Amino acid sequence: NYVHDNTVTHSGAVAGGGMQLGGPVSVIPWLVLRGNRIYNNHATSTSNFAGGGGVICYYNLIMENNNISNNEIKCHTLFLVGCIGCYGEFGPIELRIHHNTFSHNKAITDQGVSWLAGGGGGMQLDENCWGTINNNIISFNTIQAPDLYGSYGPGVYVQDNKDGLVFGNNIIEGNSTTSQNTWGGGLSLYKSGGVYQNNVIRNNTANKGGGVSILDSYYASAKAIFINNTITGNDLFGLHI
Repeated sequence: NYVHDNTVTHSGAVAGGGMQLGGPVSVIPWLVLRGNRIYNNHATSTSNFAGGGGVICYYNLIMENNNISNNEIKCHTLFLVGCIGCYGEFGPIELRIHHNTFSHNKAITDQGVSWLAGGGGGMQLDENCWGTINNNIISFNTIQAPDLYGSYGPGVYVQDNKDGLVFGNNIIEGNSTTSQNTWGGGLSLYKSGGVYQNNVIRNNTANKGGGVSILDSYYASAKAIFINNTITGNDLFGLHI
């Protein structure tokens, strides 16, 4: 299947340029996405926040062999991921995200909320997400945000996740930001645990940890564990803690 060249525009909050998957339910269902191309979609809010230029999902998700590329979110306040975002807003969700390519997506804001512009150029995992994220390519995604507001993870941003997340054998490459106030060019963790193993994190850019940033991990009920990762060629320090 192809999902492409869609535009969602609103003065209020906007979620999902290509797909918006989820809503309040008593029992969280499973969704399956296999073999799709999701590209050139846009989610734009003229005065509020925007999220998920490609896909935004609130349910359990099996996602395999998809290509999600060249999607964009643009907003006036907070942004939530240019490519794919998974959120446990309605309860814990299990993710099986394998063998996908997430590339050349953009998250753009001209402002922010309080001190924050947003997080995730390529992928965002936020609150109560667990499962396996394996063998994906997350590359050449970008964040554009003003220096006055903080931003996180042009490649991957993981926030408020506790135990049960295994993130392995992924390539996170060439992700970047225009802001001089960004944490973790390749991978940014905020109050999050999980196991991160056998990943290659290379040639990413951010002024506070070009490769990886780990913030406020002492608030997480489970600690982040890093095993046998290659972190190389990243701009302005490979690791920021």
